[in-house]
Amino acid sequence: MPKIKKFFNAQAFFFFNLCFLIFFAFLSAQVVYTEPPFASEQDSIVVFFDATQGDGGMAGYSGNDVYAHTGVITNYSTSSSDWKHVIAAWSENTDKAKLTRVDTDLYKLTIGYPRQYYNMTDPEEYIVKLAFVFRNSGGSVTGRDVNGADIFLELTRKGLGSKLKLLEIQRAHNNAEGDLIQTQSRKAGVRANIAKVKGDLVALNEKFRNETLIQVDALSGERAEVSAELTQLN
Repeated sequence: MPKIKKFFNAQAFFFFNLCFLIFFAFLSAQVVYTEPPFASEQDSIVVFFDATQGDGGMAGYSGNDVYAHTGVITNYSTSSSDWKHVIAAWSENTDKAKLTRVDTDLYKLTIGYPRQYYNMTDPEEYIVKLAFVFRNSGGSVTGRDVNGADIFLELTRKGLGSKLKLLEIQRAHNNAEGDLIQTQSRKAGVRANIAKVKGDLVALNEKFRNETLIQVDALSGERAEVSAELTQLN
């Protein structure tokens, strides 16, 4: 990737970095997250549980008996409390729902393909969110979201990819060290896989279901260009 050039001015550069810090702080503060990120029900996934987040009810827990009480919210669910395809009863300890300790206060649950894991067979039903409450084998210690709420992990819905090409410079900015040209595109509800960049890639922000921002700078007289594969998230 080309080296990032100086941004338009000191204030803009500061704001840009601040946005990135806030964005990644948000990601790191999640109670649960997946590998791969932006997982869909077509992906083989691993769910990670950070016991220090949410209500912190299992933070510092030293036992090796951490289980997930888990189900899914689907398009058939009538509310966030209408869990479907629950793996086991609250008091049932099944190996299928047992977590593995990765590090202090960090656990993982290998789900694999969600439709298989949750025994879903109706082709018209799809997963909107995975639902969790974590507990020890006796249920006396639990890990929940803030204020004791259930934990939800939204899955992306993969759609048809489309091509986005930015071929022309849209805005010019004067800078004491020379003219910087910026071109950018905003498209809601997508993730972007960059295929080609001409110019300096300044920003690629992917925010959950809100907006994807692709931003490229080029020197005056040069053309900023980016090709990206966009995949619909919802």
